[in-house]
Amino acid sequence: MNKLSNNNNPIYKLFETIGSLILLNICFIVGCLPIFTIGTSITSCYYSLFKLIEEKDQDVFKNYLHSFKLNFKIGTKATIYFLCIVLVIFAWSIVESQMRNGTINLIVKLFIYILFIVTFLMQLYFFPLLARFENSFKQLLTNSLLMPIRHLHFTIIVALIQFLWIIISYEYPVIIGYGLFWLLINFSLLFGISAYFFLKIFNQYIPS
Repeated sequence: MNKLSNNNNPIYKLFETIGSLILLNICFIVGCLPIFTIGTSITSCYYSLFKLIEEKDQDVFKNYLHSFKLNFKIGTKATIYFLCIVLVIFAWSIVESQMRNGTINLIVKLFIYILFIVTFLMQLYFFPLLARFENSFKQLLTNSLLMPIRHLHFTIIVALIQFLWIIISYEYPVIIGYGLFWLLINFSLLFGISAYFFLKIFNQYIPS
């Protein structure tokens, strides 16, 4: 019994990690309930996961709250910023669907696709960057625009993981227990896998 309760025991560490991910998942869902705090909640989730992966601090609840308070202003601002772009994309999609001119229709459709891809990649990097570095809102936007291109191979991996995760969850609900998996561990596990790759990128910018 003493061996099982040993902190260095692999089984103990596995269950401790699962417990941390479940707790963090609950924190994330609750933090997203006011829609304008979604970005802050994502940031806090990444902040806690970075600490967890690097084994610096295992208290995910404390780290989540700390980051939520620290990054609330910029996180909220970023959420509103990206939501506004999504609304623009949605509005242009409606306009495009009503168009009859083939050439103009193609140009508008291309514009929508490009804007969607750029926005998706920017938000993909923005919140992990906010969790890891102290920068202004403008600098974070600039970095989240440039880094997906600079680290294209990691960008493709993380983007594919998140896209496939969403598609599998939607197309095969039985795999996620018809939503139960989402409530228990889905978001924290997804962000945890992504955080592993983001750390490989971000650590290149931290002096050793």
